[in-house]
Amino acid sequence: MDKLSAKGRIRKARTEDIECIHEWLIQQQEENVHGSFLCNWNLIRDYYNKDELVVFIESKSAKAVAYQFGSLINPGILEVRNDMRGQGIGKRLVEYQIKEARREGLCILYIRCKPSSSIPFWKKMGFELIDGSENYAYQILKYELLIPDGGQVVEINIGLYPKSRQWDDTTQPAKRIKQNGTMLDDKVVHLSKRICIPNIQGMWDGDVVVEIEIDGKLIYRDKARYKNAQKLGVKNIINGYSIDRIYLSEKTV
Repeated sequence: MDKLSAKGRIRKARTEDIECIHEWLIQQQEENVHGSFLCNWNLIRDYYNKDELVVFIESKSAKAVAYQFGSLINPGILEVRNDMRGQGIGKRLVEYQIKEARREGLCILYIRCKPSSSIPFWKKMGFELIDGSENYAYQILKYELLIPDGGQVVEINIGLYPKSRQWDDTTQPAKRIKQNGTMLDDKVVHLSKRICIPNIQGMWDGDVVVEIEIDGKLIYRDKARYKNAQKLGVKNIINGYSIDRIYLSEKTV
């Protein structure tokens, strides 16, 4: 738990907020404050104009003392005014954006940890760095799914590979996901949890290969972006793919 807890609320930025933020960004640059982003002022203003800038309004002063844009689904900026840091404001902004992402049904968050000194904070907030990237990170939000009554219980095994699996049989999966599902008479397999497959900068050599096995039988092994994968139920979503159900045909069962 944070030693201090700033009181305030989070909302979309207004004209007075953007003016306030600009003032303290200028002051922080003059004071050489680490991790301040006046250099990105035009970008901050652009997100405000698109109504995509959220701010933390401190109760005592009624001023904007922090902002965030990017909605945690693409690299953006999270900044807290220097004298207000260490009070849990950044954490509250991240939790707010995660809640908004859940409300919209999004499941793959994607950010850049900049400056690098912010990495411990983002890890604490549940993000995982992408190996070999310039401090890019992601987080998968979990969703429980309803399974209809009846049907046959089957074991689902999903393997995720870099694109080199297409020509190199020795390529090992970077990740495996296993869970049980229920297959109904219409050959639709219902999953108990949504499977999310991130496909973002620095992962899978740029093109993820997905392998789907049901009860040990190989159903599909090819790129997730292909139409045959989509026919099976692999959906193209923001920052990757998801699977809620697997649609089989007589040829695959």
